[in-house]
Amino acid sequence: MAQADVVAEVEIVEGRLAMASVGQRCGAIYEALVRSTVKGPSVGSMISFSPFSGRGIGNRYVVLLVKAGAPGDSTYAYFKDPLIASRTPAGKEEEARAQCESGYAPLRETGWGLGTIEVKPSPHFDYRPAVSIRTLNYVSSTHFPSHCDSKMIGETCTGNTEILLDEFLKGLAMIYAGTK
Repeated sequence: MAQADVVAEVEIVEGRLAMASVGQRCGAIYEALVRSTVKGPSVGSMISFSPFSGRGIGNRYVVLLVKAGAPGDSTYAYFKDPLIASRTPAGKEEEARAQCESGYAPLRETGWGLGTIEVKPSPHFDYRPAVSIRTLNYVSSTHFPSHCDSKMIGETCTGNTEILLDEFLKGLAMIYAGTK
C-alpha cells in the first residue's frame, strides 16, 4: 500500500495484447475508468495499466498500481513466468523484454498481478459487490463483514475470504492513512 501510486476501484473499458517484433507476447494493456479511489487519480478519470492478461472488459477490479520501474513493479515477474519464458525466442530474451517494456502503460500491476482483485456480486451479501481474497496473499480478518469459504483459525480464514467492496475500500483507506 505504501509503495502503490494508485489504489482504486476501476472498470476495464478496453484491453489489447502487446507484442514485441521478435514474436514475444508481452501481456496486455488496459484502459480503465476510475469508479472510486483511495489513492491516486480522481473518480471518473481514465488510467492505463499493464502487463498481466486475463482481465475482462466490462469487469471491475480493485487495483494497486505503481509507476514503471518503482518498487513493486511486476514487469520482470511477468517474464519469469515459465509459460511466458517458454514462448520467448531463444537468444532474444533481452530484446523481447526491452521491446515489451517500451510498449507497456506507465502504471504497472503489483504483486505478480495479485494487486488486481476482481469485484463480483456476492451471494453471501445479497449479491452486493465484494472482493474475494486468498488468505495466502493478504491478511484476512473478521474486523469487516466477511465470509470465509473454509475454516477459521482465530480471526484468520484458511481459504478465500469475501469482503464487501465498500468495507474493503474503507480498510484500504485506513491502511493508506497510516502510511502517510
